[in-house]
Amino acid sequence: MPVHFYDAITVGAGSSHGQVAQFHSVLLSKDQPPLLTATVVRLRDDLWIDPECFDDHDLFDSPLEEGQSEYEWSREAVRLFSMRGCLHIGFGSSAGYDPYIRNTLYRNLAEFPNTGHHNESRNLDLATVIRAVHALRPETLPWDLGPRIETDLDIRHRLMWDSGMAPSNRALNIMQLLSDLHGSSASLVGFALSRTSTSQLKDALGFEDGSISSLSSIKPCFLCHESIMTTRRAGVFMPVSVDINNPDIVYLADLESDLSDLCNPDYPALNTLERSTVEETNLPLVRVDLSTIPFMASLSAIRKEDAARLGIDVSVVIANVERLREATGVVRRLLDEPIMSEISLPADADHRRLAGNYSEADSRLIARLHENQLFDWPGILDGAADFRLRELGKRMLLRYAPGVMSEHEQANWRQRVMTRVVGTVLTPDRVEMILKEAEHNATAMPTARGICDLSSRIQRLLGSEDFASN
Repeated sequence: MPVHFYDAITVGAGSSHGQVAQFHSVLLSKDQPPLLTATVVRLRDDLWIDPECFDDHDLFDSPLEEGQSEYEWSREAVRLFSMRGCLHIGFGSSAGYDPYIRNTLYRNLAEFPNTGHHNESRNLDLATVIRAVHALRPETLPWDLGPRIETDLDIRHRLMWDSGMAPSNRALNIMQLLSDLHGSSASLVGFALSRTSTSQLKDALGFEDGSISSLSSIKPCFLCHESIMTTRRAGVFMPVSVDINNPDIVYLADLESDLSDLCNPDYPALNTLERSTVEETNLPLVRVDLSTIPFMASLSAIRKEDAARLGIDVSVVIANVERLREATGVVRRLLDEPIMSEISLPADADHRRLAGNYSEADSRLIARLHENQLFDWPGILDGAADFRLRELGKRMLLRYAPGVMSEHEQANWRQRVMTRVVGTVLTPDRVEMILKEAEHNATAMPTARGICDLSSRIQRLLGSEDFASN
């Protein structure tokens, strides 16, 4: 089985607008020497970077205006992340840089699902495993992380930087950290490695064909991931429903909560029982996306001392499991009155990856696009049914082959780039402030490659004739 360790340096305000700027990778395959890559990705013009905040960014001393285009890198990334049977291991990836990678593939029309994983690929986030060991077997951790972990980013900074590891290929650091953790906590790490896909998690939880029709076969569990809506970012749960729009999203009953309303057949609206913040401990339902591959173990993994340290009342948990099993109408009500994930997405195509996967016909059209040169794309794109595909394809052409687009479309695109760089209010004062800040930083740190590249980039974009005419 191939194993792929990977890390990414990202930039930009959020994964929909931002991008991967560097990608570090180590691919281990049987009977093959390790394949190490460290790729620099040239920044898109329609990407805003604030010069005021850049001096403490990981890229402050790295090139910004050279390397592969984002489209070129996306072609490599889709081949890598589509490898059947490969285990992909990141560090803080599921809540950190994976969304940037996924949006890069989406923005560049890769043959890759917008939601879920490709070919039931296997994934593991080292930060999630460290959280689990910290919660269940803290005495086996090879590092002192203190009594409480706030975010995956805290773990990452502590272990990637405070340890003094070299940054030449960060994927090597991740490989070494996993080896260290396995050496001291082999049992939990091995357990995590055995459940690295959504289907493996669902099977272990007792789902039937990926769904829940009865709680008789469903197993209570310990679950851990940064996204979980509890103050510990972990807890003991029992799955009760699967989202009808996205089968990777599962609703779980918090076995430490009061389940009276959930089990009451006359309670008027079960959808009001879902938590939206970690403080809403009075609400019993927690939404979890299994595609993030949370750590999952049976309740037997929690020792008495673990329960005492975590503040888990085992008697309450056992009573709630029995109560749910006896409340046979809960699952039926959730099937008849399903709780649906209501994701509010902006209308702009860049933000609509989670709106769903493309139809089979549009997926075939995407494959045709990549079999042809960019100048052949306009005619092919005309046949797309999904407006996202048409709009994203048009934006790709404006980035990489503007000559095939009309002058009017090119002018609109340049205007879009300017609003990304400056903001929607294109005033001379705003432009002057940005230019001065970038120039000041470059003068103050003339040897910092990224700072100087950012200054040159801003001068290039804001000095265009199109902008000067505004």
